[in-house]
Amino acid sequence: MKRFLTLSRRILQRLTGGLLIVLMLLTFVDVIGRYFLGQPVPGGHVLVQCLVCLLVFTGLPLVVLDDEHLRVRLLDGRMTPGQRKWRDFAVKIVIVVALAVLAGQMFWQTAYFSGNGEYFESIRIPVSWMAGYAAVTTGVAVLFAIGNLFADPDPGEERA
Repeated sequence: MKRFLTLSRRILQRLTGGLLIVLMLLTFVDVIGRYFLGQPVPGGHVLVQCLVCLLVFTGLPLVVLDDEHLRVRLLDGRMTPGQRKWRDFAVKIVIVVALAVLAGQMFWQTAYFSGNGEYFESIRIPVSWMAGYAAVTTGVAVLFAIGNLFADPDPGEERA
């Protein structure tokens, strides 16, 4: 199982990094074309939106896999280790439920856009592809979040 998670982490990291590089290159070329050549990248605005969507939803399972959610530790000094353990478990359950609801909504949106045949006008890509990608990656994040419920935290690790 650990091997699968390590492979998943590497794939997600490389995919996220690749998407970020493509987004930066597209933005660079679009700005150069717009301001120096008077000709922006055709459909550049929509392409940037699609790449940001891909980037966010590719990074989501990675954040969940590494349990790198934003944390505010205002009351930790007043809690016993047992209370912190139960609090952390309750937060993990909330994360699973929230991601499951989001995944369900994204799957519903995928079906909706697919049924209506909607597509991005300037680049002729179906909207359902973006929604489907978001649904699948959020579903993967749900599976990782469920796995986090049963994973023991590293006792020596202090998270910010």
